Amino acid sequence: MRSRRRSRTYNRTPSIGRPIGILIDLQGPKLRIGAFAKGPVTLARGDEFTLDSDPAPGDATRVQLPHKEILGALRPGHVVLIDDGKVKLHIVEATPDKARAIVDEAERQKLYWRFQEIFAEELPALPLYYPVYTYGVSKRVNNVQIGALNHPAERFETFNQWYIDSRRVPENQAPANLPPTPPGPDSPERAGNQCTTG
Repeated sequence: MRSRRRSRTYNRTPSIGRPIGILIDLQGPKLRIGAFAKGPVTLARGDEFTLDSDPAPGDATRVQLPHKEILGALRPGHVVLIDDGKVKLHIVEATPDKARAIVDEAERQKLYWRFQEIFAEELPALPLYYPVYTYGVSKRVNNVQIGALNHPAERFETFNQWYIDSRRVPENQAPANLPPTPPGPDSPERAGNQCTTG
């Protein structure tokens, strides 16, 4: 059945005049968290929960995540789904061996707004400098997703997911107003323009 459907799709390619891509959604790996000391626990909206590298049995506040590479990659703002996606953990603090999270984004926002109110009223510290990183991306670039930036290099964390829609056009069908292609590093035009110093 699938091969017939795939053949029908490919057979339509000449009538459409362009290649047709087929996407296949494959199940990803299932990663397990550690065991709990007294059996399953229930997390409520707004609860704090920690994923860490400690192999001790977990409780209602923490559990082991026995995957160092995942703990090391987590950053504030990331979302971790557990219990087959039924529980959504929003990471608020992360180190290489521990990630603190809050259950449900809406509750996290309420807590953050409350923090801002307390901070404005009591002013326990006076921020003198807060960096803001701003940069432009062409409208042609798709799937640009930028989260909180604590360091300029973080703006490229999702760079591998950016893309530009393009298509090949035969030279004799290219629009007349198309800008010329810049010469490559090995082209004679570029070689002739190189400067030498003596």
